[in-house]
Amino acid sequence: NHFECDDLGNMTEYIGCKIERSNTSRAIKITQPVLVQSLKDEFDLPDGVPPTTPAKPGTTITKQPEEEPLNAEKHTNYRAGIGKLQHLVRNSRPDIGNAVRELSRQLVRPTNSHYQAMLTTMKYVVSTPNRGIVLNPTGTWNGKDKDFVWIIKGRCDSNYATNPDDRKSVSGTQVFLNDSPIMAKSSTQKVITLSVTEAELYAATSCAQDMLFVYRLMRTLDMKVQLPMILECDNKGTIDLSRNWSVGGRTRHVDVRLYMLRDLNEDKIIQMKWVKGEQNSADLGTKNLDHASHAKHTKTLCGDNDENF
Repeated sequence: NHFECDDLGNMTEYIGCKIERSNTSRAIKITQPVLVQSLKDEFDLPDGVPPTTPAKPGTTITKQPEEEPLNAEKHTNYRAGIGKLQHLVRNSRPDIGNAVRELSRQLVRPTNSHYQAMLTTMKYVVSTPNRGIVLNPTGTWNGKDKDFVWIIKGRCDSNYATNPDDRKSVSGTQVFLNDSPIMAKSSTQKVITLSVTEAELYAATSCAQDMLFVYRLMRTLDMKVQLPMILECDNKGTIDLSRNWSVGGRTRHVDVRLYMLRDLNEDKIIQMKWVKGEQNSADLGTKNLDHASHAKHTKTLCGDNDENF
C-alpha cells in the first residue's frame, strides 16, 4: 500500500524553529528567531553592553526571603518569560540551560533580583539571535545503507550541593549521535547526595538511561550502533565504581545505581571513560561558567560561529 504525498523540498521551518542548511557542508542549524524577537518586543531589557554569559559567573540563583515578592502583574510576566526561555532551551539554546533551570526554581516567589536575572539571560539571548544547535554528523550515510554503523556517545558532569536552599546537586548530561548533539540537559537531582562521587554517579546513571533510549530507538529502526557506547566523565571515583563489584560502607546506599552501570559495563553496552574537566562540555549544564569556559563548551553544541549559514 502507498500513501499519496507531496514533495515540499527541504524542511525550512518546524513548530517555530528555523531550519538552515549550510552551503559549504552537510551541517544543519536549528534556531528560533521569532521567539528571540518576542523577548525583545515584550520585555523591557536593560540598556548597555550585552552580557557575555547568560548568568553571572560563579553565582547560584537562590531564594531571596529578605526581598519583597513581585506584584501580581510582574509575577505573571516572570512566569511567561521563563516559559519562553524554557522553550528556547528545549529546542535550540542549550547554552542557557543552567541559568534557566535556576530561574525556574523561583516561580513560586520571585523577587526583583530574580526578575533582573531573567532579563540578563534574555539580553544575552537577544545579543546572539543567530545561535542555535548545529547538527553536523561525522560519516556519510545515504539514507538507505543498513550496514552503516552509528556512534552514540555521552558526557556527564555534576555540581555538588551548590544550592544552599536544599543542598541538592545538579546534573549536566549530553548525548551525541555521530558527534552531533541530540540531547542536552541541566537538572536538579531528586535526592541529596553525600559526596561528589555520588553526585557524579547520579549524573552518569541519568546519562546512561538517555543513551540507552537512543540506542533502543536506533535498533527499532533497524540501524546498527557501535558497542560499547562511550560515556565520558571527569570523576575517576565514579569510573572506578562502575568497574568494581566490591561495595564498601561508603557506597552501599547507592548500590542499585552502581549495579546498573556495572551491568552495562560488563555487557559491553556502555563503558565509562575519563576526560579532563576542562574538556567536559557537560559542565555547561551544571554551573554558571566564566565567559571563556562557557564559549568553549557552547561551540561543542552550537558550532564555531553564530553567523547565518
